[in-house]
Amino acid sequence: MSIRTIMIFPEFENIDVINDIRKKYDPLADLVLPHITLVFPFDSELKNIKLLREKWV
Repeated sequence: MSIRTIMIFPEFENIDVINDIRKKYDPLADLVLPHITLVFPFDSELKNIKLLREKWV
């Protein structure tokens, strides 16, 4: 089973301000671009290959 999260990555005009705040408070700031989390982590039985196939259908 995998842990999945659903996020969107909009373009922000004030990206520098956002990054400064994230570097101060978010331990994952260097690993994940600024985003909006739509669905917080959940268990999923979907395999990566299934997700990739669905993306291109």
